[in-house]
Amino acid sequence: MKLKQIIYRVAILALSFVISTLAIAVDFTTTVLLAEQGNPVAQASLGKMYDDGDGVQNDYAKAFKWYEKAAFQGNPDAQYSLGLMYENSRGIAQDYAKAIEFWRKSANQGNADAQFCLGLMYGNGRGVIKSYIKAYEWYKKAADLGNRDAQLNLGTMHYEGQGVEKDYTKAFNWWQQAANQGDKYAQVILGEAYSKGIGVDQNHIKSREWYDKACSNEDQISCDQNHYEILD
Repeated sequence: MKLKQIIYRVAILALSFVISTLAIAVDFTTTVLLAEQGNPVAQASLGKMYDDGDGVQNDYAKAFKWYEKAAFQGNPDAQYSLGLMYENSRGIAQDYAKAIEFWRKSANQGNADAQFCLGLMYGNGRGVIKSYIKAYEWYKKAADLGNRDAQLNLGTMHYEGQGVEKDYTKAFNWWQQAANQGDKYAQVILGEAYSKGIGVDQNHIKSREWYDKACSNEDQISCDQNHYEILD
């Protein structure tokens, strides 16, 4: 490659970097302006930027501040994120009751991630009295909205008979929905379900297909051996 071509390509890359950096700076400045004017979507976005360190120095205290402003205006995304901060003590002392309070507000507005979190809290008895029935209810709401983690857990609840009667066919169907969305754990479970004929007719070809999908999805054990032993 000629020297001029190399210089040209380096210049293009440098220009692209500068443009990208400027775009991030403009986006951040605009978001701050709108957030300070009271826009809840901008406030939630600004909280997310500080939370993730996206285009700005990571700062959980500032993330919490902006999430809270948006959450009190009813923004479901901010309410969900605020719940995470209370759960994981990011920018604030850990408080499961507060986490549940904000997740419930978000979940009642149809936020599937918040619904899933409520399912987890009820399933594990964190901040609430443990209840598989309520866990199932919240997982079902999230799963119906396409949350693959909830779909995976619903499959397990049907398999184990937690909060619902055992039903291997329903377990398989929920696992399949999660697997079709790329969940590698569900893909592994389907591989084993087909291998053992759990909730579906035994089919070793399909079993291998699902193990291969899990392997392609970076599940190393599926790559190294024929199957897991997850399902008893």
